[in-house]
Amino acid sequence: MSTQDDLTTALTRLVSAGEGDIGFRSGIVTQWETDTGHNAIVIAGTSITGVPFLMRTEALAIQVGDVVGVLRVKSQYFVLGRISTDPGEIVVRDGAGRATVRIRRTSAGGGEIVTYHPNGVPHMIAGQLIIEDTGEIVGQGLVVQQDDRRDLFGIAPPEPNAPPIVRISDHEGVRALATDAGPAGMLDRPYMDVPVYPVSSLGNSSVDSTAYTTVWLGRLYVTHPALHVAMRCWCAPEATGGAVRVLVGGHQLGSTEAFSGTTAQIVDLGPRLLPDPVMTPYGFWTLELQLRRTGGSGLVIGMPYSVTKRGTP
Repeated sequence: MSTQDDLTTALTRLVSAGEGDIGFRSGIVTQWETDTGHNAIVIAGTSITGVPFLMRTEALAIQVGDVVGVLRVKSQYFVLGRISTDPGEIVVRDGAGRATVRIRRTSAGGGEIVTYHPNGVPHMIAGQLIIEDTGEIVGQGLVVQQDDRRDLFGIAPPEPNAPPIVRISDHEGVRALATDAGPAGMLDRPYMDVPVYPVSSLGNSSVDSTAYTTVWLGRLYVTHPALHVAMRCWCAPEATGGAVRVLVGGHQLGSTEAFSGTTAQIVDLGPRLLPDPVMTPYGFWTLELQLRRTGGSGLVIGMPYSVTKRGTP
């Protein structure tokens, strides 16, 4: 019989055979030449050569080492096709045989990695991040990247011996949410606006005093390590100059900024790290925007343009 015996011949033998003459076994391929049909398959511990295969298309995919299903009709064997022995998962076990890491396919077509506590309860994913070129260990964490190596999600230190940070990015690699890498931690993204309100019941934002006077007030909830304040300021014709500053919990944020002229201008105060005494994650502090006249007479005016919490500048 040809090693490419067709299905009709095999079915004819099945019909004429008795029940005890038909059986099914598995075998391991030790030789397989698709072009010539020559093969060797170990079946029940015996190596049998020249076993015919029923499906030509399936024969093209068979390789040495594959497990194949074998149909026995009396003393004749036929290769039906490969048998998948891959259960769809890889399990790493400890010395006691308990699962410690499991890598497997999911029903949705994706995959998952699970680690286990010694009691067998699924736990978390953890691993060491290593700089490939130097072999230096950055620390423990997890990073998920797109095919173009843009980070989508990560919990890892940005550099060796640094505290871990969390970063979630969109498909363009722009950070949508991130914790700050500074010593105080907290958030880096997203930026958040801080509401402030006029101190005067009349909504007046002008000052004619040479002493700093609070004109806008707010409550700062410390979720970010830095603050970026911008004021829209100008002078009345009689005044020749003014200055603006920001206080957080009574401590000055950065330096004082001066302005002059009757044309409104944006005075930028930041971004600047919060003063050390108020660098208290998730604490509350009073935020004050203050003005004073530095020259001439009359009024200086200041309106908040933006007050934004952000990460380390």
